Amino acid sequence: MEFGDREKAGAEWRQFWPIPFTSMLGLMVGAIYIYSLGLFIDPLQQEYGWSRTQITLGLTLVSVITVTLAPFMGMIIDRFGARTLAMPGMAIYCTAIASLSMVGSEIWMWWLGWFFVALGSVCIKPTVWSVAVSTYFTAGRGLAIAVALCGTGLGQIFLPYITNWMVDGFGWRIAYATLGIGGAALVLPIMFLFFYDARENNRRKGITNTDRLTLPGCGLREGYLSRRFLFLAITALVATAGIVGIVVHFVPMLSSGGVERSSAAAIAGVIGVTSMTGRVVAGYLLDRIDGRVIGALAYGFPCLGCFLLLQFDGSTSQAIILAAVIGLSLGAEIDVLAYLASRHFGLRNYGTIFGTLVGLITLGGGLGPLLIGMIFDSTGAYTYALWIFIPAFLCVSVLIASLGSYPVFDVYEAAKIDTGSEPLATR
Repeated sequence: MEFGDREKAGAEWRQFWPIPFTSMLGLMVGAIYIYSLGLFIDPLQQEYGWSRTQITLGLTLVSVITVTLAPFMGMIIDRFGARTLAMPGMAIYCTAIASLSMVGSEIWMWWLGWFFVALGSVCIKPTVWSVAVSTYFTAGRGLAIAVALCGTGLGQIFLPYITNWMVDGFGWRIAYATLGIGGAALVLPIMFLFFYDARENNRRKGITNTDRLTLPGCGLREGYLSRRFLFLAITALVATAGIVGIVVHFVPMLSSGGVERSSAAAIAGVIGVTSMTGRVVAGYLLDRIDGRVIGALAYGFPCLGCFLLLQFDGSTSQAIILAAVIGLSLGAEIDVLAYLASRHFGLRNYGTIFGTLVGLITLGGGLGPLLIGMIFDSTGAYTYALWIFIPAFLCVSVLIASLGSYPVFDVYEAAKIDTGSEPLATR
């Protein structure tokens, strides 16, 4: 099956649309910990006197645990399926988010709460959702992954406003408890009904030829030692550090520039809208244009956001433009990596290889906010951090442009999906 086949892509969407949309909800809930944190920084500083570095170290803890465990989580997905990891992981994660409401004045209690957030979060990273989607979609894979990953955009739209409303009206403790309990109530029932990858769906129906070795793709050694993996790994770490760091500190950045915190939180919602737009557009184009071109543009675009932040004059209109640019940058970030990994390494060990990249993505997502927080604490401004990330974005853009063309893997006799009319994946 050739990627970019519109007729086959349409058939995939008509039959398997619940998978990317369930994944989208899962990712939205899974994004609670990162996109709400900026709204808790000021209340925690006021109540306990913690520094921004101490507070954002929770994200770093998540990133360290994720980068350590993500490859093993990928192996579990490749061996047992996405649902096996996602269901208990989501329950642990939501419970941990709610438990942050009970931390006391000792900073170690805050970090302990984030340790449990990390244990749940590592089970519901984009690897889980991307693997499930990729087993059903081939011709329309780019758009399907993009729709699934729009969940983070939904979180960016709603979480800053909802979190700010709850913190102002009920306090930060009630806010954390509500986010955890509400997230579980929203997504767990839907996952229970609809979330199976194609292999798990086959096993439920008694189809036994579902071993991962029937899928096309490279071996682990071949994948890990390749130049392609090195380039994607550097991109995952460096680009995510910059983009997520800016997103987490976006509200404080606007506040330090003269925008009221409540207004800054509302403006931050624009990031979610434009990130969804960026994801859908990038996903659509990835099914039609060489991913090197789309990826290079996507990772070079954040430079514009950095330049605009350096020139920020405190006006609402400029703040909205800033949010839009940052959202477009965020939108194409993970889905480009997810798509390129599936094309360059195939699906046989996709969970393990992309899981490793997700670990690096999460490590970057933890180090970026911490680095920016440390620079702010030492200089009293965000200027130096922005100047550091501009050349970093340019470098990863060049790396993506330097990837070779998609390899053509041997076509195995893959397990049949529901209708028995198409292979589980052929490329």
